[in-house]
Amino acid sequence: MSGWTDGEEQDILEYWFSGTALPNTPTHIGLFTVNPADDGTGSTEVTGGSYAREAWAKNGTNWGSSAGGAPSTIESLLDLEFTEATADWGTITGWGYFTASSAGTLLFFGALDTSKDIDNGDTAKFTAGNLVAKLGDPGDTYT
Repeated sequence: MSGWTDGEEQDILEYWFSGTALPNTPTHIGLFTVNPADDGTGSTEVTGGSYAREAWAKNGTNWGSSAGGAPSTIESLLDLEFTEATADWGTITGWGYFTASSAGTLLFFGALDTSKDIDNGDTAKFTAGNLVAKLGDPGDTYT
C-alpha cells in the first residue's frame, strides 16, 4: 500500500477548503523495512550502517509535473542514491517522504513493487521515474 498519511490528508483538505496553510514541507526520503499503516504508524525505518535519509526538496528539478487519470501521479525526474551501507540494512520494502533528516513527520509513503536486500557495501538507489506518488486512487470515495 502507498499513499498519504491520514494527518497529511487532513492538512491537504484544510488547505484546499478552509484556507489553512500547509504546516509541513517534505524535505527528505527515507527507507523502510516494514511499511507504515495508513495513519503513518507501525513502520520500521532503516537504522545503522551509515544509513541516513537523503535530502530531496519539493521542486520542479526533483519532481515532474503531475499526470492526470485515476489516480493522478507524479514521479521523480532524477536518480536518488543513498550512502553506501556499512552494515546490512535488511530488506527494503518501501520509502517515505519526511519533513526532516531525522524524526520529523512522515507525509507520504510508497511500497516497493519488489523488495530489495541492502547488504554491507550495497548502495540503495532509485532511478529517475521510480519514486512515484499517487492521489485519487480509484477506490477512494467522495460523497
